[in-house]
Amino acid sequence: MKRPSLFPLTPVPFIASLLLLLLLPIALGHPNPLQPASPLVSIPPGTSFQIQLSGDVDTSLPARVYELDLFDTPRETISYLKSRGSIVICYFSAGSFEDWREDACAFPNHVKGKKLDDWPGECWLDVRDTNALGPIMRARLLLAKSKGCDGVDPDNMDAFSNKASKTGFPISSSDQLTYNRLIADTAHSLSLLVALKNCQDLARDLLPWFDFLVTEECVQYRECEQGTVFVRAGKANFNIEYKGSLQHICRTTNALNIDAQKKHIDLDARRELCKTYGDIGGGSGARGSAGAGASGPANGTDGAGAGGGRGIGDVIGKILFGRQME
Repeated sequence: MKRPSLFPLTPVPFIASLLLLLLLPIALGHPNPLQPASPLVSIPPGTSFQIQLSGDVDTSLPARVYELDLFDTPRETISYLKSRGSIVICYFSAGSFEDWREDACAFPNHVKGKKLDDWPGECWLDVRDTNALGPIMRARLLLAKSKGCDGVDPDNMDAFSNKASKTGFPISSSDQLTYNRLIADTAHSLSLLVALKNCQDLARDLLPWFDFLVTEECVQYRECEQGTVFVRAGKANFNIEYKGSLQHICRTTNALNIDAQKKHIDLDARRELCKTYGDIGGGSGARGSAGAGASGPANGTDGAGAGGGRGIGDVIGKILFGRQME
């Protein structure tokens, strides 16, 4: 069954012209960050954070910022969390192709590169081709807006740090800067917050474009210092570790005012926090000690459920083809 259209049927030439007008200043290397259409809430250091990308969403955990999967999370879950006072960030990959996503058919073959290690069904994207990827990513951002997401966390935005033999494309730091700024400017044009995911090597250059930083294993790889440029600017750095001693993780990140936690690699609801937060209420949340780095109890995944929340097909169809997709 076809879902109700989010946009009226529009002739292809008009859509193409509109997209060119919207994306041209960015694609040509817009020198300054695009200001959001309306003021956005700030996410400063010391903000509580929960990320869950698998399993039934546990909405009982106290967190000011909740990060959930853009495609799999139903609107009802997003709406509930926002009514409780949480900022909802929606995750999607902007730098890789995932063959199970409902908009997979929108990606032309020439932008698909080599497979990501240890991630079946996923391959690198040629982020140099903003003409091909720009409209697809804009459609995803429109989906995030339509579902009520307050912001987005576009993943795999650091392809340039890998050799061409690994990604399939000779992506330079300049290419990466152009693409990442395109994503940020497009998000801000829709009044969406946007996270810089990893990519610490370009953190200083991208600081004006991004609202907060999400890093993985900065302690494990000794990269935490690079992210402090965001912290010093009053923007949170949320760090996720999968291995190592919680005490060591917390001692390292607390000293830099990074908001860290230890998670399972599947990114289910379980978490062990490095700090105690009081910025939002909730269920029986994790305890922590900012000084000692004590862990809190692991939390299960009984919650609102993660099914549903589809609709990207309609958005992609309207933007790229001027029609509704099956």
